[in-house]
Amino acid sequence: MFSNQFPYFKKGNILKKSMLENIRDYPRDFINLYFQDYSDGILTGCSLEVKGNYININRGLIKFKDRMYMLNEVSKVDYEDSSNEMILKVKFLDSKEENDFEIYESNIYLDTGQKLEESEFELGRFKFRKGAQLRDNYNQFTDFAIEYNTINLINVKYSSVSEPSIHPLISKMFAHQVLDNIEDSSLDISFAMQCLSNKVVNRKLIMAYLVKKLGLEDKAYTNMEIYRFLRRILKLISGNISNGTQARNRPNKIIVD
Repeated sequence: MFSNQFPYFKKGNILKKSMLENIRDYPRDFINLYFQDYSDGILTGCSLEVKGNYININRGLIKFKDRMYMLNEVSKVDYEDSSNEMILKVKFLDSKEENDFEIYESNIYLDTGQKLEESEFELGRFKFRKGAQLRDNYNQFTDFAIEYNTINLINVKYSSVSEPSIHPLISKMFAHQVLDNIEDSSLDISFAMQCLSNKVVNRKLIMAYLVKKLGLEDKAYTNMEIYRFLRRILKLISGNISNGTQARNRPNKIIVD
Protein backbone atom coordinates (compact mmCIF):
# COMPACT_ATOMS: atom_id res chain seq x y z
CA MET A 1 0.00 0.00 0.00
CA PHE A 2 1.02 3.64 -0.42
CA SER A 3 2.14 5.23 2.83
CA ASN A 4 3.72 8.33 4.34
CA GLN A 5 5.22 8.25 7.85
CA PHE A 6 6.43 11.11 10.04
CA PRO A 7 8.58 10.45 13.11
CA TYR A 8 7.60 12.29 16.30
CA PHE A 9 10.45 13.96 18.16
CA LYS A 10 8.93 14.88 21.51
CA LYS A 11 10.50 15.75 24.79
CA GLY A 12 10.88 12.61 26.87
CA ASN A 13 10.59 10.21 23.90
CA ILE A 14 13.28 7.61 23.36
CA LEU A 15 15.19 8.18 20.12
CA LYS A 16 14.80 4.95 18.19
CA LYS A 17 16.68 3.47 15.27
CA SER A 18 13.51 3.34 13.16
CA MET A 19 13.01 7.09 13.60
CA LEU A 20 16.52 7.86 12.37
CA GLU A 21 16.16 5.43 9.46
CA ASN A 22 13.00 7.22 8.42
CA ILE A 23 14.91 10.49 8.14
CA ARG A 24 17.80 8.83 6.35
CA ASP A 25 15.73 6.95 3.79
CA TYR A 26 13.17 9.60 2.96
CA PRO A 27 14.54 13.06 2.12
CA ARG A 28 11.17 14.63 2.73
CA ASP A 29 12.11 18.27 2.49
CA PHE A 30 13.83 17.82 -0.86
CA ILE A 31 10.88 15.98 -2.41
CA ASN A 32 8.35 18.47 -1.09
CA LEU A 33 10.34 21.43 -2.40
CA TYR A 34 11.06 19.84 -5.76
CA PHE A 35 7.40 19.02 -6.44
CA GLN A 36 5.74 21.94 -4.67
CA ASP A 37 4.50 23.48 -7.94
CA TYR A 38 3.22 20.17 -9.29
CA SER A 39 -0.42 19.12 -9.28
CA ASP A 40 -1.86 16.01 -7.71
CA GLY A 41 -1.25 12.87 -9.76
CA ILE A 42 1.35 10.20 -10.47
CA LEU A 43 4.85 11.65 -10.17
CA THR A 44 6.77 8.56 -11.25
CA GLY A 45 6.34 4.81 -11.61
CA CYS A 46 3.02 3.12 -10.74
CA SER A 47 2.99 1.26 -14.07
CA LEU A 48 0.57 -1.66 -14.42
CA GLU A 49 1.44 -5.20 -15.52
CA VAL A 50 -0.89 -8.15 -15.97
CA LYS A 51 0.52 -11.38 -14.53
CA GLY A 52 -1.92 -14.28 -14.79
CA ASN A 53 -5.03 -13.35 -12.79
CA TYR A 54 -3.33 -10.43 -11.10
CA ILE A 55 -2.62 -6.82 -11.94
CA ASN A 56 0.75 -5.73 -10.58
CA ILE A 57 1.12 -2.11 -9.53
CA ASN A 58 4.82 -1.33 -9.70
CA ARG A 59 6.75 0.91 -7.35
CA GLY A 60 6.03 4.61 -7.66
CA LEU A 61 5.17 7.96 -6.14
CA ILE A 62 1.80 9.74 -6.09
CA LYS A 63 0.97 13.27 -4.98
CA PHE A 64 -2.52 13.50 -3.51
CA LYS A 65 -3.95 16.57 -1.82
CA ASP A 66 -0.42 18.02 -1.65
CA ARG A 67 0.96 14.99 0.18
CA MET A 68 3.45 12.47 -1.21
CA TYR A 69 2.66 8.75 -1.03
CA MET A 70 5.30 6.17 -1.87
CA LEU A 71 4.76 2.59 -3.00
CA ASN A 72 8.00 0.83 -2.07
CA GLU A 73 7.19 -2.64 -3.39
CA VAL A 74 5.01 -4.21 -6.06
CA SER A 75 1.35 -4.51 -5.05
CA LYS A 76 -0.93 -7.18 -6.55
CA VAL A 77 -4.69 -7.03 -7.13
CA ASP A 78 -6.75 -10.03 -8.26
CA TYR A 79 -9.21 -9.15 -11.02
CA GLU A 80 -12.51 -10.96 -11.58
CA ASP A 81 -14.27 -11.96 -14.77
CA SER A 82 -16.87 -9.26 -15.26
CA SER A 83 -18.46 -7.32 -18.09
CA ASN A 84 -18.92 -4.36 -15.76
CA GLU A 85 -16.38 -1.59 -15.95
CA MET A 86 -13.86 -2.02 -13.16
CA ILE A 87 -11.73 0.85 -11.86
CA LEU A 88 -8.41 0.19 -10.16
CA LYS A 89 -8.44 2.66 -7.28
CA VAL A 90 -6.20 3.94 -4.56
CA LYS A 91 -8.22 4.99 -1.51
CA PHE A 92 -6.29 7.31 0.78
CA LEU A 93 -7.16 6.86 4.44
CA ASP A 94 -7.29 9.36 7.27
CA SER A 95 -4.08 9.84 9.22
CA LYS A 96 -3.45 7.89 12.39
CA GLU A 97 -0.89 7.97 15.18
CA GLU A 98 1.04 4.80 15.86
CA ASN A 99 3.86 4.72 18.39
CA ASP A 100 6.26 7.46 17.25
CA PHE A 101 4.77 8.08 13.80
CA GLU A 102 1.97 9.95 12.11
CA ILE A 103 0.92 7.56 9.35
CA TYR A 104 -0.94 8.20 6.09
CA GLU A 105 -1.89 4.94 4.37
CA SER A 106 -4.01 3.75 1.47
CA ASN A 107 -5.77 0.71 0.05
CA ILE A 108 -5.50 -0.46 -3.56
CA TYR A 109 -8.53 -2.31 -4.91
CA LEU A 110 -10.89 -2.85 -7.85
CA ASP A 111 -14.32 -1.26 -7.76
CA THR A 112 -17.30 -1.02 -10.10
CA GLY A 113 -18.89 2.21 -11.20
CA GLN A 114 -17.84 5.36 -13.00
CA LYS A 115 -17.16 7.80 -10.18
CA LEU A 116 -14.32 8.46 -7.79
CA GLU A 117 -14.86 9.57 -4.24
CA GLU A 118 -12.98 12.58 -2.92
CA SER A 119 -10.42 10.32 -1.24
CA GLU A 120 -9.85 8.07 -4.28
CA PHE A 121 -7.40 8.09 -7.19
CA GLU A 122 -7.63 6.10 -10.43
CA LEU A 123 -4.77 3.92 -11.71
CA GLY A 124 -6.70 2.48 -14.67
CA ARG A 125 -9.97 0.81 -15.71
CA PHE A 126 -11.16 -2.05 -17.89
CA LYS A 127 -14.02 -4.33 -18.97
CA PHE A 128 -13.08 -8.00 -18.94
CA ARG A 129 -14.73 -10.90 -20.77
CA LYS A 130 -14.37 -14.39 -19.38
CA GLY A 131 -11.94 -16.55 -21.31
CA ALA A 132 -9.97 -13.61 -22.73
CA GLN A 133 -6.55 -12.30 -21.72
CA LEU A 134 -6.41 -8.88 -20.11
CA ARG A 135 -3.90 -6.71 -22.00
CA ASP A 136 -1.46 -4.15 -20.64
CA ASN A 137 0.31 -3.33 -23.92
CA TYR A 138 -0.58 -0.87 -26.69
CA ASN A 139 0.58 -1.24 -30.30
CA GLN A 140 -1.21 1.78 -31.75
CA PHE A 141 -3.00 4.90 -30.54
CA THR A 142 -6.50 3.45 -30.87
CA ASP A 143 -5.59 0.60 -28.50
CA PHE A 144 -5.91 2.95 -25.53
CA ALA A 145 -9.69 3.12 -26.06
CA ILE A 146 -10.42 -0.58 -26.72
CA GLU A 147 -13.59 -1.35 -24.78
CA TYR A 148 -12.88 -4.89 -23.61
CA ASN A 149 -9.90 -6.79 -22.20
CA THR A 150 -7.45 -3.87 -22.27
CA ILE A 151 -6.45 -1.65 -19.35
CA ASN A 152 -7.64 1.88 -20.15
CA LEU A 153 -5.22 4.61 -18.98
CA ILE A 154 -7.00 7.61 -20.49
CA ASN A 155 -8.47 8.93 -17.23
CA VAL A 156 -5.30 8.44 -15.18
CA LYS A 157 -3.89 11.76 -13.97
CA TYR A 158 -0.16 12.41 -14.19
CA SER A 159 1.30 15.16 -12.06
CA SER A 160 2.52 18.21 -13.96
CA VAL A 161 3.18 21.87 -13.23
CA SER A 162 -0.05 23.61 -12.13
CA GLU A 163 -2.52 20.96 -13.34
CA PRO A 164 -2.53 17.21 -14.07
CA SER A 165 -1.78 15.93 -17.56
CA ILE A 166 -2.41 12.77 -19.58
CA HIS A 167 -0.53 9.48 -19.31
CA PRO A 168 2.97 9.61 -20.91
CA LEU A 169 2.28 6.40 -22.85
CA ILE A 170 -0.55 8.19 -24.66
CA SER A 171 1.44 11.31 -25.56
CA LYS A 172 4.47 9.29 -26.69
CA MET A 173 2.42 6.91 -28.82
CA PHE A 174 0.78 9.94 -30.45
CA ALA A 175 4.20 11.46 -31.14
CA HIS A 176 5.57 8.28 -32.73
CA GLN A 177 2.58 7.93 -35.04
CA VAL A 178 2.76 11.61 -36.03
CA LEU A 179 6.44 11.33 -36.93
CA ASP A 180 5.81 8.09 -38.82
CA ASN A 181 3.13 9.71 -41.00
CA ILE A 182 3.77 13.44 -41.26
CA GLU A 183 5.59 14.93 -44.25
CA ASP A 184 5.92 18.62 -43.54
CA SER A 185 4.11 20.32 -40.67
CA SER A 186 6.22 22.31 -38.24
CA LEU A 187 3.38 22.47 -35.69
CA ASP A 188 2.87 18.70 -35.57
CA ILE A 189 6.58 17.89 -35.60
CA SER A 190 7.33 20.42 -32.87
CA PHE A 191 4.58 19.05 -30.62
CA ALA A 192 5.67 15.46 -31.27
CA MET A 193 9.23 16.34 -30.28
CA GLN A 194 7.94 17.86 -27.04
CA CYS A 195 6.04 14.65 -26.29
CA LEU A 196 9.15 12.54 -26.78
CA SER A 197 11.56 14.80 -24.91
CA ASN A 198 9.38 15.30 -21.80
CA LYS A 199 8.32 12.58 -19.39
CA VAL A 200 4.97 14.28 -18.86
CA VAL A 201 3.69 16.89 -21.33
CA ASN A 202 2.23 19.97 -19.66
CA ARG A 203 -1.53 20.18 -20.13
CA LYS A 204 -1.37 23.82 -21.25
CA LEU A 205 1.02 22.83 -24.04
CA ILE A 206 -1.34 20.07 -25.16
CA MET A 207 -4.28 22.47 -25.18
CA ALA A 208 -2.33 25.14 -27.08
CA TYR A 209 -1.56 22.56 -29.76
CA LEU A 210 -5.17 21.33 -29.98
CA VAL A 211 -6.60 24.85 -30.14
CA LYS A 212 -4.18 25.79 -32.92
CA LYS A 213 -4.55 22.52 -34.83
CA LEU A 214 -8.30 22.00 -34.61
CA GLY A 215 -9.63 25.49 -33.98
CA LEU A 216 -11.10 24.45 -30.63
CA GLU A 217 -12.52 26.79 -28.05
CA ASP A 218 -9.85 27.46 -25.44
CA LYS A 219 -11.50 25.96 -22.35
CA ALA A 220 -11.08 23.03 -19.98
CA TYR A 221 -11.46 19.53 -21.47
CA THR A 222 -11.38 16.10 -19.85
CA ASN A 223 -8.66 13.52 -20.49
CA MET A 224 -11.11 11.52 -22.60
CA GLU A 225 -11.92 14.56 -24.74
CA ILE A 226 -8.20 15.29 -25.20
CA TYR A 227 -7.60 11.68 -26.25
CA ARG A 228 -10.39 11.90 -28.84
CA PHE A 229 -8.96 15.14 -30.23
CA LEU A 230 -5.51 13.54 -30.59
CA ARG A 231 -7.03 10.49 -32.25
CA ARG A 232 -8.87 12.77 -34.69
CA ILE A 233 -5.59 14.48 -35.58
CA LEU A 234 -3.93 11.13 -36.31
CA LYS A 235 -6.82 10.25 -38.63
CA LEU A 236 -6.43 13.59 -40.40
CA ILE A 237 -2.68 13.14 -40.78
CA SER A 238 -2.88 9.55 -42.04
CA GLY A 239 -5.70 10.51 -44.41
CA ASN A 240 -3.76 13.44 -45.82
CA ILE A 241 -0.69 11.30 -46.42
CA SER A 242 -2.70 8.60 -48.23
CA ASN A 243 -4.40 11.25 -50.37
CA GLY A 244 -1.13 13.02 -51.09
CA THR A 245 -2.34 16.27 -49.52
CA GLN A 246 -1.45 18.31 -46.46
CA ALA A 247 -3.78 19.83 -43.88
CA ARG A 248 -1.62 22.81 -43.08
CA ASN A 249 -3.43 26.06 -42.44
CA ARG A 250 -6.81 24.39 -42.82
CA PRO A 251 -9.11 24.88 -39.81
CA ASN A 252 -10.86 21.76 -38.62
CA LYS A 253 -14.05 21.65 -36.58
CA ILE A 254 -15.14 18.71 -34.46
CA ILE A 255 -18.10 18.13 -32.18
CA VAL A 256 -17.58 16.81 -28.67
CA ASP A 257 -20.19 14.36 -27.43
